This record gives sequence, C-alpha cells and structure tokens, in this order.
Amino acid sequence: MMERGRKGLVSKGIDTDIMKRIHRWANADWDSVMYNFDRMRVRIHAEYLGSNAWPTTPLFVISVVPLDPHLMPVWGKPNSETPLHISIGFYDPEQKRRFDAVHRRYLKPREVELLGYIEGSTFRLNGGPIANDDDIQLLHANDKSYGHKPLHVSM
Repeated sequence: MMERGRKGLVSKGIDTDIMKRIHRWANADWDSVMYNFDRMRVRIHAEYLGSNAWPTTPLFVISVVPLDPHLMPVWGKPNSETPLHISIGFYDPEQKRRFDAVHRRYLKPREVELLGYIEGSTFRLNGGPIANDDDIQLLHANDKSYGHKPLHVSM
C-alpha cells in the first residue's frame, strides 16, 4: 500500500502563523472559542506525505478537510504544501502489516466527527474514530518523531 504514497523530497511550502489566520469573530472572544470548540465535522482519508528529513520514509497521515470551514476558528492551513492532517508516524517496514491495514481502513474518504479541544495551535483529539482506533494508537505511540505528542490536527 505504501507504494502509492509520496516518497522523496517535497517543497518546503510557505508557513502562515496561526495568529494571521484566526477569524475576526474567533479572535474577538478567544476564551469562549477555546471552551466551546470541542468537535469538528470533517472528511478524512489516509495518505502518505513525502518527507525532506527521511526521503525514503514517508509520513503516514489522516488528511482532514473541514465540512463546515466557516465554523473553524482559523482559515486555511499552516503550510501551503501540506493538507490539514493528523500525523500518525513515519512508515516503518517492520510495522508494514499494521500500516497497510490502517491505510486500507481509511483510504476511502468518509465523513466523521472528531472530538477534542484546542491546545495551543492544535486541536487535540480525545474522541472519535481516529483517537479510538487501536492500530492508529499503536503506530503513533511507536513512532520516534510523533510518539511523544498527542494525536492532533495542527491548526
């Protein structure tokens, strides 16, 4: 399954600070937004993204497309070349069967609700299909780059 993913170097893209992407309505009452923004209706699917750090080892992600972008406290995405996503981990051939199983499970786009809360510039997951998937939890926990971070969507 990984053969369908992107390998190799990727364009660095343009990073846009979250403070420049906050909607006016959200910025006007950020404390209320942080308290009340606890779910995202999204379309998700699994994919591999290329990596400049490890060109032969792509990053396995669950891409996230908000279904109600007007309800998001921020507009756009943090980087021009990268979709909104949940980083699961870099591909590890020793975990091939698990990566392939999760990739197959989430390959077809589907609409879901992600549950969580805003923490810094992320939406930290604490419920929903991704946060509750045991295989995703294991792949994420075993990854040397992402295992120490909670599952989240960078905003």
